[in-house]
Amino acid sequence: MLQHDEIDTRGKAETAVQLSVVIPVFNEEGNLRILHERLTKALGAFGWSYELVFVDDGSTDGSFDALRGLYERDPAVHILRFTRNYGQQMACTAGFRYAHGGVVVLMDSDLQVAPEEIPLLVNKLREGYDIVYGVRTTRVESWVRRTGSQAVSRILSRITGVNTPDNASGFLALDRQFVDNINLFNEKSRYLSGIMAWLSYGRWAAVPVSHFPRHAGVTKYNFRKLAALTFNLICSSTLLPLRAIFCAGWLTMALGALGLLGAAGFFLAEGNGNAAGRAAPASLRHSRSMETVNAAAPRQIAGLLAELLV
Repeated sequence: MLQHDEIDTRGKAETAVQLSVVIPVFNEEGNLRILHERLTKALGAFGWSYELVFVDDGSTDGSFDALRGLYERDPAVHILRFTRNYGQQMACTAGFRYAHGGVVVLMDSDLQVAPEEIPLLVNKLREGYDIVYGVRTTRVESWVRRTGSQAVSRILSRITGVNTPDNASGFLALDRQFVDNINLFNEKSRYLSGIMAWLSYGRWAAVPVSHFPRHAGVTKYNFRKLAALTFNLICSSTLLPLRAIFCAGWLTMALGALGLLGAAGFFLAEGNGNAAGRAAPASLRHSRSMETVNAAAPRQIAGLLAELLV
């Protein structure tokens, strides 16, 4: 059990398991007992050895106390506890780095997907895929979440060139080697779905899964969080921001060059007779044009460095 950034390693070094289930938790007290009951029943019937890795992402309700009760009763339960809320992406990352099963399943703790369908994903994964997505046949959620998720999925497909399912959920099965590759990424701001899509590059499959209303609690995602997630995806997975800066540099330089040409044309048009009276405004325009050209240089350098380093 992780408390104040100390990780419980009960059984980790001594016992290998076939299946790890990683479950991020944030204020889900009302779901945890039933989730655990359904998981133990479903995985017991499946017949694989397993561990349940709950990642408490700084919950402020009674989630940790509920998890501690499960931990004390069930040796398969492991708890990682964050001292503050770092977000779902970091919680999943911590779970991946702790898990040591040959297959890793990721699922939410809200009971909107059925633990009983874990064997469907695992059996499909054993056909040789890196990752298997659970695709919702129906979606029981707000239009904001549904529309935002679909938009992010389309952006992800454009960025990576990999067409992932539009209705893919956070219910996934991953191969051990694939998880090890994910764990090599150390970005502070990350979008795991983007990393997974980029790494799998077509070696994925999808199986239909059921989608249910929340058993208890409220969704933790709103429009602001979806927008922030999309922004992180664009900034962490693409060169688009730096290329935009590079193009802005060229535009700024072009405007500065036009200003210089205008100042030169002004001198030529005025001739020698009125040059003295017009010298100050023309010099001012010349100075501002040079400042514009100089301001463009850092943007162009940043864009070029981005192209060379990536």
